Amino acid sequence: MIPVPNPTGLLLASLLVLLAWLALAALAGGLLSLAWPRPSRYWRQRPWRAVICGLLLVALSLPGLLIQHEFRQIETEQNARQAALHPTLSEPLTLGELTLPAGSRVTLNTLEPLDWQQQPQAHGLQSIKEAELSEPIEVLGLRIDALDLPPNHYFSRVRLVADQALEGWQCAAGEWAEFAREIEAQYRPSQWRWKHCQLAAGNQRGGLDWPAGSLVKREIYGWRLRAADNSELSFDGLLLRSLEMSLSNDGELLGWSGALARPLTLGEWQHAAGTRISQDQPGHWLLTPQLKEPSRHTGNGRQVGNAEQLRQRTADGYLLGIQANPWPDTFIWD
Repeated sequence: MIPVPNPTGLLLASLLVLLAWLALAALAGGLLSLAWPRPSRYWRQRPWRAVICGLLLVALSLPGLLIQHEFRQIETEQNARQAALHPTLSEPLTLGELTLPAGSRVTLNTLEPLDWQQQPQAHGLQSIKEAELSEPIEVLGLRIDALDLPPNHYFSRVRLVADQALEGWQCAAGEWAEFAREIEAQYRPSQWRWKHCQLAAGNQRGGLDWPAGSLVKREIYGWRLRAADNSELSFDGLLLRSLEMSLSNDGELLGWSGALARPLTLGEWQHAAGTRISQDQPGHWLLTPQLKEPSRHTGNGRQVGNAEQLRQRTADGYLLGIQANPWPDTFIWD
């Protein structure tokens, strides 16, 4: 392993290298001065002074030159190590259930045969964690051109060559499809479980045609969807941004949430664009105002801010209640 100097040592080494170059510049200047009559006469009259000054400048430059030589050796070793960690396969390689074609550019996890506990570990070509394939291969019925197989993690990813179907969803070409797995199933796709992908155009679910770039994720109960960034969808009589939807395995709508794409007057309440709105039970909408854009009562002017939520009836906007907002007005897609 290449040692990493501490900051103080690195600063001292840099100063010594700088001193070396200054000393060499001074020595070169002294030698060039011999081309002029006056300096040349001065040094010929004082040869020992010239020798002492020259030796002193050489001595001052030696530590820095040695350190610079070490730096170059370290850089050479690092470059060689990086090249060794990113080889190109000269012949096909089989790892578990995967066969990578010759010419594929791969990234290795480690070159070390022993781990930090001095125990044997997969290394070299047996520790591939990424691969840019020289030609597409088929994995789980999918045509792919790249693999991401992080060790000691619980997922693997494949990059799709074309729009392809996964469990009834059309996933987009050039994007990654992610699979859940156990750590030991790194090279065994038969034990992977599809997790999520970015959608191509043409996926119709929950009464919507989901735009390309939307995300779908497999859940225990069914599916979770998030609309593509900057898309606006018309749903349930509303124009929504950042629409998220949960569906059962049978495609039944379980719930949804989004943000109003334009201001909405619902019953006696006015809601600004950006207000979060969701349906957690049939016939009810739950609205959460933004931090700087509270909802307002059209009659008495009462305001409701982000710390509270309004529950209104979808049929006529009747206010069913105002409750505390238990969560920030954010959504996390994990």
